Amino acid sequence: MVVSTGNGYFCGGIFGYDKYIDYLFATRQPAPAIQVCDYQGHLAVHNSSGSSSYGQYTSRHSGCSLRAWFDPVWTQRNFPTGDTACVSWFESGTRLACVCFYLTYDTPSAP
Repeated sequence: MVVSTGNGYFCGGIFGYDKYIDYLFATRQPAPAIQVCDYQGHLAVHNSSGSSSYGQYTSRHSGCSLRAWFDPVWTQRNFPTGDTACVSWFESGTRLACVCFYLTYDTPSAP
């Protein structure tokens, strides 16, 4: 999922199936001539009541670049149906953007 950051965009997502998260990815593309500095990604999973049930940070990159990403960041965990997984992007310790995904199990339909 892609969201605007005001001076570029952030794209974050998760890969897996049903309620299993295999890995997450996070990419930041700033506007031309702007660098991304001191950045880090984060996965937060919240249960249906909003309480945090899991958190995982990527490594922190203290340098600067014209484009930045973390892919893949291995998670390899199952979560309960109804949990929400959110991938965030941080620069200099401040959350710049966040995208969230509802985790559910889709029962296959009979032929």
